[in-house]
Amino acid sequence: MMFQKAVKYGALLRLALIGTSGSGKTYSALAIATGLGLPIAFIDTERGSARKYADLFDFDVLELESFSVENFIAAINAAERGGYKVLIIDSLSHAWSGKDGILEFVDMETAKSRAKNAYTSGWRAATPLHNKLVDTILGCKLHVIACMRSKSEYVLEEMNGKKIPRKIGLQPVQREGMEYEFDVMGDLDQDHNLIISKSRCAAIDNKLFPCPGAEFAAILNEWLGGSPAPVAAPNPTPAPVAAPAPAPTPAPEFVPSDSLAKAKADLRKRLVSLNAQGLNGYGDWGKVRTDMIAVLGIDHLDKAREEHLDSILVWHDSLGRWMSSTDVPFPASATPAPAPFDFQAFLAEIDAEMARRKISDTIAESLAARAMDLAEKKNKIITTVLDAVKAYPLKAPSVPDEIVNLHNEVSSRLEMLISLGADGFRSSARMKNSLKNNLGVTQLKKCTDAEKLAAYVIHLQSKIDSANKEAS
Repeated sequence: MMFQKAVKYGALLRLALIGTSGSGKTYSALAIATGLGLPIAFIDTERGSARKYADLFDFDVLELESFSVENFIAAINAAERGGYKVLIIDSLSHAWSGKDGILEFVDMETAKSRAKNAYTSGWRAATPLHNKLVDTILGCKLHVIACMRSKSEYVLEEMNGKKIPRKIGLQPVQREGMEYEFDVMGDLDQDHNLIISKSRCAAIDNKLFPCPGAEFAAILNEWLGGSPAPVAAPNPTPAPVAAPAPAPTPAPEFVPSDSLAKAKADLRKRLVSLNAQGLNGYGDWGKVRTDMIAVLGIDHLDKAREEHLDSILVWHDSLGRWMSSTDVPFPASATPAPAPFDFQAFLAEIDAEMARRKISDTIAESLAARAMDLAEKKNKIITTVLDAVKAYPLKAPSVPDEIVNLHNEVSSRLEMLISLGADGFRSSARMKNSLKNNLGVTQLKKCTDAEKLAAYVIHLQSKIDSANKEAS
């Protein structure tokens, strides 16, 4: 063990942006990341919301459907392998309270256990998982900007003689103590001001930055730069000659199954035919290689393995359908070839339709199985999957999180008034009159006016405070 002089060089940013809905977390993260001047990767958990800023910022996005810790870790590792230098996670709250997140994992582990005790079963398994996610964020060779949702509350502020409800942020939606893991933390308010609540950078500590972007990033860049990395002194002593390494054991030769060998041969024959006739844009082998990487994930058929078999068959059949549906004779005439089947765009369309209909993984598997059964009968193969998804009914638009939170706030206060027996709220008629007078409805779920709901929360809270004051 030896102590050395502490020197800061090439430090990596760990920044957390916390805010309520509408505070500007996504935009601010992109503006700051762009100001760092490095390639940006974006992990999107908000159903494609980041794409809405694609005309303003240059970044690559990965959209997660499941928010398990394993998925977040895989995405972070993919960003590091991909050569990116800045990673935005929007939002890290989903790893905690989203679909397949830590809280759902705890419930699942608790339900599976014999004791049904969350502390001895669920959290015992979840804590190491959460620690692994934190270690991955801190250990990756990337600047990391993590957005986190915050729990919200409403307060009344006086403006021009009127009481106006304003939403304020409270504690971030993540495990308690997460703030210790970041170098810089800031809260975004509804006017898009970033208020620094924690910082290891003295230049920004306890300061406010309106609409943070390039200027804020420049301060961080300067702070992160520090002194240059130390250069090891050359060693004049010649290094000892190492013993020759033993010859590596040759890997066993891969022998494809009969099904894979036939599928590769059929596809190769079809690609050679298309290339020779210049059809489907395949007169250029570079185009063939690009499509092969997109469809199979490899750049040469010799690299195909058993896991590529299904994709080879699908690609072979899709090219065959195109060849049988075109009027271009063989050998090819001068008639221009139609656009090739875009496999990746087709999969993206399926994903988009599933997201619109909020189709779960279980239902998706069932739809795909039925579609493939139909494909065998009608010889349509993969396009029937999209037909099956489009036939699935659209669900009613979901209620925004803000309205759901306000409904919950109202319900909790109504329950409290009922338990206190205050102002006659134990009577259903009294409650309906209160809802009608304040919200214009007799059922709480029918009101989607955020301003009315926020004012009603404050109105009910005043009644609770009065009741408690009288009781004391």
